Amino acid sequence: MKVQELMSHDVVRCSTWDDANLAAQRMWDHDCGLVVVETPEGKLAGVVTDRDLCMAAYTRGQPLTLIRLVDVMSRDVVTCAPEEDLPSVVLKLRLHQLRRLPVVDGNGATVGVLALSDLARRAALERGKVHPRMGLDTVADTLAEVSRPRKEPPGRFRPCGARSRPLSRGTPGP
Repeated sequence: MKVQELMSHDVVRCSTWDDANLAAQRMWDHDCGLVVVETPEGKLAGVVTDRDLCMAAYTRGQPLTLIRLVDVMSRDVVTCAPEEDLPSVVLKLRLHQLRRLPVVDGNGATVGVLALSDLARRAALERGKVHPRMGLDTVADTLAEVSRPRKEPPGRFRPCGARSRPLSRGTPGP
């Protein structure tokens, strides 16, 4: 199975010089948690997530209207190609602990987004088939790896709700 068979073609976009409030508004309007940030030429410059926006507002103590995306976006973006095979993309999700990947064509333009939720929906459709193209075990294993705390070694289980350190008022969580 290829990425282009599962990816969303409805890419939510902003420009590098847009403010974070616009990105938040687009996330709200499109019910998504990732905005692709593009250069004026339409090439991928970075991505920003809903968490990025929350942490930027918190750590800077500023409203989103005063924060530029170019200052808070992730620039080292892991991407995939539309013709890439799904097993290699699943590996990227696991290795980099990502829930979403921009899908970029040979010219550097974003043509889609592949999300872990896309894999889950396909696996649900494939359930019960003799030879499913996407299995629930693959999705569950990928979600477990993506959700693993970054500061713990792989394969180490920490019960839900357990914290690596106690929180005090005004201290960011783990």
